[in-house]
Amino acid sequence: MKESYKYKIGLLSHNIDINKVISRHKLTLVLLLIGWTAVIIFFLLWKISELNSTHNELFLNEARTLVERDTLYSNWIISKGCVYVKTDTTIKNYPHIVSPSLMYKQFQKQLKDKNKLIIRLTSLNSVNPDYKADSWESKSFEHFKKGKSEFYSFDTLNNNEYFRYIIPLKIKKECLSCHSDQKIGEIKGAYSIALLSTNYDKYYYHQLKNDIILHLLVWFIGSFAFVFVFRKLYSYLKEVKLSQEQFYEFLNNSPMSTFIKDEEGNLVYLNKIAEQYLPEKFRNGKWKGLKDSDIWEAEIVQKLREHDAEVINSMQSKVFEEIIINEGKKYVWLTHKFPLRDTSNGKVYIIGMEIDITERKEKEEQIKKYSKHLEELNKNKDKFISVLAHDLKGPFTPILGYTELLATSAEYLTYQEIKEYAHSLDVIVKNQFQLLENVLDWSRLEGNRLKIEPKELNLFDEVKKVLNLYQPIYSDKEIQIIEKVDPAYEIITDQHALNTILRNLISNAIKFTPRKGTIQIIASKENDGYKIKIIDSGIGIPKENLSKIFGGEFGFTTRGTNNEKGTGLGLTICKELVEKLGGKIWVESEVGKGSTFTIVIPNMKIENQ
Repeated sequence: MKESYKYKIGLLSHNIDINKVISRHKLTLVLLLIGWTAVIIFFLLWKISELNSTHNELFLNEARTLVERDTLYSNWIISKGCVYVKTDTTIKNYPHIVSPSLMYKQFQKQLKDKNKLIIRLTSLNSVNPDYKADSWESKSFEHFKKGKSEFYSFDTLNNNEYFRYIIPLKIKKECLSCHSDQKIGEIKGAYSIALLSTNYDKYYYHQLKNDIILHLLVWFIGSFAFVFVFRKLYSYLKEVKLSQEQFYEFLNNSPMSTFIKDEEGNLVYLNKIAEQYLPEKFRNGKWKGLKDSDIWEAEIVQKLREHDAEVINSMQSKVFEEIIINEGKKYVWLTHKFPLRDTSNGKVYIIGMEIDITERKEKEEQIKKYSKHLEELNKNKDKFISVLAHDLKGPFTPILGYTELLATSAEYLTYQEIKEYAHSLDVIVKNQFQLLENVLDWSRLEGNRLKIEPKELNLFDEVKKVLNLYQPIYSDKEIQIIEKVDPAYEIITDQHALNTILRNLISNAIKFTPRKGTIQIIASKENDGYKIKIIDSGIGIPKENLSKIFGGEFGFTTRGTNNEKGTGLGLTICKELVEKLGGKIWVESEVGKGSTFTIVIPNMKIENQ
């Protein structure tokens, strides 16, 4: 599994320009060919130089051999005393013996004819013009005077090139009989041989041609090898270039945000979509040469590096949820990261493909909230139905008892007893009616079917209506009602909603105010609306319960001062209705001193005006 993620990424790195790589390799090939040609030329020149040395040495050895041979014959002739013997006759008394001098001259003639030699004797003070030194021979005498024992070089004779070799002739003891005026060892003349160069040039040029052909062949094979290798490399680079173009074309056109970075966090590549999620100052390629730590906050980078390390250590692809905060906005990415190891240097790169799941995560969070809310609603609904069933069923027991008593024993009851029973029935039925009203209002609110229809109302009249409704109840408890509402107050709002709010708050105050207590209803102007306070001298609400009374927690209720029981639904409905009217509601309470419920309701606009 791990081996599959090994890849030589070097040439596919976004920081490497394949065109430049190809150009550099072309230049390298040209330089290699030039260098290779220079090496071949160097060795060819060295071989030619060696061949020239060999060629000159060949001439020199040949010339030395001929001179030694000729000198040998000359010494032999001299030893026989035949220097002046006539060369056109045989030796007297020995007709079958040839004169050594003649034999020598014949030998020289054959030698000259065979090898096309020029053999000369040169004298310093020659009477005979044939033995007079030419310019080359005169030059050689200068070298002899300096102690040289021989002199040689190429020279032109009779329009032909010759290799000329010359040695000095010195006076010997045997020569003193004829040259008494000379000293032994004194240079008298010189002996020279000229070898026709054409006799040896054939070998020289043949060898030169072979050397040139060999070096050209080596140069051609080497050059062909260089070109072949570089053509293969060029073909490979062209394929890499095409692959790179296709690879980055795919990444650039990918619908996913894609990036490449190394294990130190250096950014190598970002496609167009990835750039869009960078801060503005890093877009349009300004991210190049930067690390992820140069762009994102340290806390974010730490988490990203942890994910990178996990991928590198395991050398396996992994999927992470990563959070990026860009210019104050939170993004959630689903990032698929996988490693690539560059086998040329062992470096590991991280390739990541990201999908923006911010909207999905927000919806998931909303769904979680909705699920939790629905769960709570369902729980509350079950609890509410249970409480409601009990509260609806409970009052029917006394109702049935009173009605049965009145139906069967009315003639035995006094007027006062009938009046008391009727009053009790009235209280029970009104409470049940309010309960049903609250249930209907809650149902409409939960189903978003409660229609708000604002109209102009007299606030004083609306308060009076509610007080009249509960007059028997608060009168029975001897509760004093203090009403401070200006009859001139006009409010534009929904009548049913306002009535429900006042009804629940006033009935709640009556419920928790003890006998002979006080309830104040105070209204005052508040900006473009009214503030209404319902203040009771009741039992108060403990601090730990203040947050629960508007929370819609069904069943959260306490019994009133006359053991009255409720569902806990009324105040929840009040809060929702006040908010629908654009207002606010809050409560202040102290145990044993009473509670103050305050509502602020603004004037609404009437649509048809």
